[in-house]
Amino acid sequence: MENIISKMGLYDLFARGVTCVIVLCAADLFGIANILDNGINVWVIILCGYFIGLVLEELSWILERVFHSREKIERMVCAEVKYKNYDYDKCKDALMIHDKEIIADESLAHVVMSRSFEMAFILFLIFELLDVVCCNSLISGNFLCSVADIVVLVILVFIFHSRANHYCKRRAEKIFGYCIGKKYENIEKEQE
Repeated sequence: MENIISKMGLYDLFARGVTCVIVLCAADLFGIANILDNGINVWVIILCGYFIGLVLEELSWILERVFHSREKIERMVCAEVKYKNYDYDKCKDALMIHDKEIIADESLAHVVMSRSFEMAFILFLIFELLDVVCCNSLISGNFLCSVADIVVLVILVFIFHSRANHYCKRRAEKIFGYCIGKKYENIEKEQE
């Protein structure tokens, strides 16, 4: 097992594995899935969490592409006065040339984690709303609990959406920061 974990890397472990194990526990907490009460093996939960993480990551990536959310944030950072004289794409290329991608990857892992949480909580919110609309909570007498769950889920979606945007902005700033620290003129000469 140690061999598998060492080959996965921190990005896989945290951005997919740990994130989605937390999502599975939250699904149990919100009553969407009955995972923890059934005595399922921990390794099965971790494995399922990892694969759910892959699905959530792909869903969030597709939505980012459709709505151009990361690109909008990057353009907003590029428009700031202190970064006007820098080419964002050249700065990203400079990270790769100098093998410094780790500078941008840390924030990217946070973006993926936050987007995965956001996607999961949006899906939970849809399940809760369907439960209320289909009157299951009205019949069972848990309407107040469903409303409380909906409020908590809306807050969680907002928090993780804000966090993802924050880390997108932070990633762009780190990329520019590297260029500024390495003297942008030198980077332009290297890329020619």
